[in-house]
Amino acid sequence: MVAKVSFRNVALTPLTLLVGASDYLAGRGFGRVKQLLADAYPEFEQHILTEAYQPGQLFNLATPSLFAEPRMIYVQVPNKELLEDLRKFSKEPTELTFVVIRIQGQSAANKEFLKLS
Repeated sequence: MVAKVSFRNVALTPLTLLVGASDYLAGRGFGRVKQLLADAYPEFEQHILTEAYQPGQLFNLATPSLFAEPRMIYVQVPNKELLEDLRKFSKEPTELTFVVIRIQGQSAANKEFLKLS
């Protein structure tokens, strides 16, 4: 079940869903997550996926580097491939990897994302 909170009350969690029609509020939520991450880990990696998600992309980006920096992966265009990868990823999450997903609309796939966290 997903807890609904204001962007002002967002906490740093392995999976954050930014749900709603307002891009402005989603942007504020993303900014809050980014600030929390920067406060906790000043030198974190940031990956923003603006194109349609490709299968396996999450695992490629979440793989720890030599120095094991914390990382944030922001997916703006989620799809069923991401949903499948998140199901696998949630069973064995990579330490210090924070995934943020922008969810818009009421499609069946989007409702499945809400069941994840």
